[in-house]
Order: sequence, then structure tokens, then C-alpha cells
Amino acid sequence: MSERIINVKEKIKLLLRDSINLPNLLTLFRLFLVPFFSMAYLDGNNYRALALFCIASITDLFDGYLARKRNQVTSFGKLMDPLADKLLVLTALLLHTINGVFPWPVVCIVFIKEALMVIGALKLLNQDIVVHSNIIGKTATCFFIASLIL
Repeated sequence: MSERIINVKEKIKLLLRDSINLPNLLTLFRLFLVPFFSMAYLDGNNYRALALFCIASITDLFDGYLARKRNQVTSFGKLMDPLADKLLVLTALLLHTINGVFPWPVVCIVFIKEALMVIGALKLLNQDIVVHSNIIGKTATCFFIASLIL
């Protein structure tokens, strides 16, 4: 088991190599914004929280567009972009649930689904397969983000 964990860690290090570019920096920026969005939301600064959530969501549009336009699609981006999306959306969903906007069973179902997807992606990564998002996943994420904003 520990050999597999080390193997996954080594593969992640390989993904990081040569992956510093603007699209990946935007993905990392989105990850960076999640705790600030959370703090603003929990402090009751609804407009600040909404602004941070919207900025983070917009980076998702630009990182994919720029990666394709500049031919900077990387394995790191294919892996981290969907993870950043999941973290942002699940955080917002959890915060809304804490405030009573969504029922807990719905959140549990979404969390289980996302956890299974991440576990599956990590297992495939261990087999040198990087799972990246497609148009269906991106469309679903856009609708989910729009519903959270509304």
C-alpha cells in the first residue's frame, strides 16, 4: 500500500514539472480563492463572498480557453482544473447547506459522487492515465455554479 502512495506522489511530481504557465496559475489562483470566499461567506460578507466566488468561477473559463489557444494543455492542468472546480463548488454547497439553503442528504450525495470520482481518477493516475474534463462535465459545472450564484 505504501508503495502505491509513493508511486502516486512521484507521478504527481512529474505532472508538476514543466507545468508553470498562465492557465495553470489561474487554476492555482482559483484554489487560493476558496478559503477567502469561505471566510467572507462565514463572516456574513455576502457581496464579498459572491464576488470572490464569481472571480474564482471566471478563472475556470479562462484557464481552459488559454490552455487550448496557447497550446499549453498539461497533465497538471487536466488533473488540477477539475479538482479546483470540485473544491470551489463543494465548498459553496457545504456553506449554503450550513445556512439551511440546501438539505443535508443532497449534499451527502454530491460529496459521495465527487469523492468516488476523485478516488477513481487517482487510481487511474496510478496506471499512468490522466482523466481530464470534457464538455459534458464543464457544462454541468457551469450549471452548478450558476445555480449556486442564484
